[in-house]
Amino acid sequence: MSGCPSGALAVLVSPLKNLVGVHTVLSCHPCDRCTRHQRGLNNTPLLLSRTKNTLRRAARGHPNRRLAHKAIVDPIRPSVYTVRTGRLLTSGLPINLTYAPNAQYAVSSTSAAYSVRPNLLGSPSAVYAPHSKWVKTASSLNGTLDASQVSVPTPSQYFGNAGRNDLRGPAFAQLDLAAHKSFPLGSDARNLEFRIEAFNALNSTNFQQPDSAKTDGASFGTYTAANAYPSRQVQLALRLSF
Repeated sequence: MSGCPSGALAVLVSPLKNLVGVHTVLSCHPCDRCTRHQRGLNNTPLLLSRTKNTLRRAARGHPNRRLAHKAIVDPIRPSVYTVRTGRLLTSGLPINLTYAPNAQYAVSSTSAAYSVRPNLLGSPSAVYAPHSKWVKTASSLNGTLDASQVSVPTPSQYFGNAGRNDLRGPAFAQLDLAAHKSFPLGSDARNLEFRIEAFNALNSTNFQQPDSAKTDGASFGTYTAANAYPSRQVQLALRLSF
């Protein structure tokens, strides 16, 4: 891929005021402004997000359990049970393929701001390794990306042809549960409520992005606890209202 000219013309368009500004960029990073491969998803887009919440309340001793809201003013003053469930489903986060060039060829050492991408030998979908090649251990999930479909460019062709955020990580799915029980304390204005809430109640394993640097060797395509969402969390609470 050819480099970027020392002077490049950049046009900025303001969608709010319909203004166009033109200026000259004296130094241009080809991977950032002058190649079509920089066009892609931002780092945190969700193509699909679905949330479902349900609520069920029941009053012990009430003649009609479906009329839970009446339990608050019922003369019997029964205790009220509340159960909440929440289910969250989202698409996976984008995966940006990168590589670490040799120090003598590096454009800059400024973290990911100047990260460079490798070459794809085929389509982006070919980089996903089949499930039969995945290796699961007690602390990681390896082999999710096929390193043979990615190559490191030569120094003369510093910037590879891989696009930004070409791949996508696994989908996210989580179920949250909560149970509340309210005890009346002599009047409608006073009650004691006990709560137990579980986040990721099924303790599902949800990953963010794997190691996507081609030059990391065997770690390429590996998920570890460092890039996983939290496991099951349970919290208890006691609330006094008066």
